[in-house]
Amino acid sequence: MTPEEYAAAEHLALIKVDVDTALLRRAHQEYRGPEGWAQAMRAGVWTTWDELLGFVRDHRALLDLHGHTRDDAPEGARPVSLRFSAVPDAVGEWEGEPTGP
Repeated sequence: MTPEEYAAAEHLALIKVDVDTALLRRAHQEYRGPEGWAQAMRAGVWTTWDELLGFVRDHRALLDLHGHTRDDAPEGARPVSLRFSAVPDAVGEWEGEPTGP
């Protein structure tokens, strides 16, 4: 990437973070319990790198299993924004790799 392309990509990434943050706030504000449309969840686990990649693949498979395109959505389906992030806890460095500030 050229420096200009990199700057544009970085700017777009920051806009996406703002959108994702607003969605997270909405999920918490609109949460009405485990049966509501707005859902929010946090978790922390110990996992190996291979297990993490397996989890990400399984997450994608669940989206494919339970999600629909606009054209094949059943009656009563609504568009839902889903976000997923997995980030190692910040411990300074783990096996030579920086992890966090």
